Amino acid sequence: MKETTAPHLKPYRVYREAGIDWLQEVPEHWVVVPLGKTTKGVANGIWGDEPNGEDDIVCIRVADFDRHRWRVSLGQLTTRAVNSKERHRRLLRKGDLLLEKSGGGERQPVGVAVLFDHDFEAVCSNFIARMPVSEICIPHWLIYLHALLYSIGLNRRSIKQTTGIQNLDAPSFFGEYIPLPPMSEQKAIARFLDWMDDRVTRLVEAKERLVMLLEELRASTIAATVTGRIDVRTGQPYPAYRPSDIDWLGRIPAHWELAPFKRIAQFKSGVGFPVNDQGKVGQKLLFLKVSDMNLPGNEQLIRGAANTVSPKVANTLGAHVFGRDTILFPKVGGALLTNKRRILTKDACIDNNIMACVVIAADVWFTYYLMLWLDLGGMAKPGPVPAISEGEVKNVRIPLPPPTEQVAIAQFLGVWTAKTDAAISNMHREIELLQAYRTRMISDVVTGKCDVREATHLLEENAA
Repeated sequence: MKETTAPHLKPYRVYREAGIDWLQEVPEHWVVVPLGKTTKGVANGIWGDEPNGEDDIVCIRVADFDRHRWRVSLGQLTTRAVNSKERHRRLLRKGDLLLEKSGGGERQPVGVAVLFDHDFEAVCSNFIARMPVSEICIPHWLIYLHALLYSIGLNRRSIKQTTGIQNLDAPSFFGEYIPLPPMSEQKAIARFLDWMDDRVTRLVEAKERLVMLLEELRASTIAATVTGRIDVRTGQPYPAYRPSDIDWLGRIPAHWELAPFKRIAQFKSGVGFPVNDQGKVGQKLLFLKVSDMNLPGNEQLIRGAANTVSPKVANTLGAHVFGRDTILFPKVGGALLTNKRRILTKDACIDNNIMACVVIAADVWFTYYLMLWLDLGGMAKPGPVPAISEGEVKNVRIPLPPPTEQVAIAQFLGVWTAKTDAAISNMHREIELLQAYRTRMISDVVTGKCDVREATHLLEENAA
């Protein structure tokens, strides 16, 4: 593919008032119409298998929406049985827009639209509205318009909450007014934004690959040091090794010990946290839930929590108070499989989905890195809900270097992981900036703040 640089964009020469509450002005020759004018109608999808359904056909679900590319993802498509008499009427057509109309959440409200641009036969689920595009619109332009409407939260005004589920009120949403350029400019806008989106996406994917490689390097470095494959003092393997007789561990340095975890730490689970005692702040003790591990600032050290309790309430609940330097990790469900590890910086209680590791005879930070290496999720008993008990963890046999080497390993990994984490954080920030740039560019072009006609002409010339 021939690469081109980003053309310089200029505003249109003449503007007029848009008469839209979220948009002040539009290019003079654009028109303003209700969003409903862009579609031939809104058709609901199917709810489960239809009576007398004979044919299994691909059924697009909300889970199949690629919200970053505004397309249907081909990851794990499912099928439904559709009545053969209804099959033709239900089929999606290439160029249809699919609008999420039910579900969502506070952080992700319903109303995102994606483009169906595949050649295979498919229908959509009842949580999705199918929108055949009207003759006044180009589908690729319309998907960018919907991306803009979603980014500014225009869909929120038409959301109704029923029985805990968000529903998009279609008549209200399609009554919103939008700017509509001529068909020729819709084509130019779609061409330019496709070009821009392709380059931003490639940059984001490249940085995501770098993040993945850095995370793999971080994990492999921790594994190599806490298992003794590398002596951090020399950067070389140890002089002599011996078998550990544990398949997943292999050899360990000859002078290291192999001991059960209970030799260096005690393990204790938390207690149930009644709803009536939740939601309080400003009390003396943190009361931690697994979700608190995801709070900003708690990526490694636990500095705060959404809930606090008094010592009196903790005593009434029978909740043990864990002190500074206690290592915490999820012990049940999908959270266990994430292998999160956190260290307390202040006194706290924990709920019954968390387990605490209280180090008694080892360096705390060495133990922390050792636990980062251990895949407790992989050690959990198989079942519908993965879980691991205190007895199972305390009897896991671990490689144990002398105290001075524990400190050396912890210090080395502290510096190493800080640099790696900073690089990963910078990559995430760059990805956020690229995504923000894409959102802003779509907004400026779709609303007519930038005229892309000349730029699109140059792109086509360069591609020829």
